Amino acid sequence: DRKDFFNADWGTPYPPKEFDVEDYATAFIRFEGGLTMQMQVSWAANVHDEIENLYVLGDKGGVGTNPLGFFSADHDSLNHTTWDWLSDEDGHRREVRHFCECVEKDLPVMVQPDESLRIQKIIDAIYLSSEKNREIVIK
Repeated sequence: DRKDFFNADWGTPYPPKEFDVEDYATAFIRFEGGLTMQMQVSWAANVHDEIENLYVLGDKGGVGTNPLGFFSADHDSLNHTTWDWLSDEDGHRREVRHFCECVEKDLPVMVQPDESLRIQKIIDAIYLSSEKNREIVIK
């Protein structure tokens, strides 16, 4: 029962007056081979609708996750194909079930520790870049 700590459960209202920090973050990440990623993340933004999207864009088209689909342009027309065959099950619940199954059956987990470490290095570099106000190279 700490007074200086608030733990919000997803989907439950939070007391906005108790938040005194900005939770919005943006990053531009450059990968080997010329690939780049622009990321915008916010947890408790005061917006009407929660938006969860991921776009992968290329010179011939792109894919998006909300709704899952492929889009491209050819011969003066725009093409957009969506798929609705994915499970409606919550992704976090699916991840937890997968992890428990791997522990019970001694199976390899879908996301390997080295992948998690790479992601953590990127997150650390984002913080360091903000602190130093410059690009950080991960080796």
